[in-house]
Amino acid sequence: MGGRAEAIRVAFHIGGVEFEDDRISDFAERKKNGDFNFGQVPVLFVDSEQFAQSNALLRYAGKKADLYPTDALEALRVDEALDTFQDIISKLIPTFYIKDDKEKLLAARQKIVAEDWPVFFNGLSKKLDAAGGLFSAKLSIADISFYCLLKWFSGGVLDGVETTVLDAYPTLVKFLKRLSEDATVQAYYKDHKN
Repeated sequence: MGGRAEAIRVAFHIGGVEFEDDRISDFAERKKNGDFNFGQVPVLFVDSEQFAQSNALLRYAGKKADLYPTDALEALRVDEALDTFQDIISKLIPTFYIKDDKEKLLAARQKIVAEDWPVFFNGLSKKLDAAGGLFSAKLSIADISFYCLLKWFSGGVLDGVETTVLDAYPTLVKFLKRLSEDATVQAYYKDHKN
């Protein structure tokens, strides 16, 4: 579903910022060759300088695409949301290293869904309710990033995470629907099936 680069791509697209979308199929080989400064993707080349760290790249894309607030308080709201998304993902990452024990993998993810995610999802629901449905005054990189994350979580691609995982969070279901119906988001996904 696009991985950590997806929100960056969507932001560039919405902002009309031209970029080359090079989806890497030979990551292990290129990593071994030292093609990536920190041994990870996504990376972005600006002129000939390589940059990494998905949230840094997303903020850059947001600034170029006018999807990152210039007001300090609005930017704080966006940054808080982005860091919260990283906390959510960090709970999930260790499960990707459970390779040969399907039962253990399913149990680990079900525990995360039952015990960890409710704290985050309830908190984010409160933030969205208080802000009127988006994380800041207008569509931002936080909204795009959360949309991509929720699509991934509810998309049926994570063993142990049911497609109904959001059903207990009506604000998040409403948010996902709102972004799915946003014309600028739809325009991206019309050309980029994920």
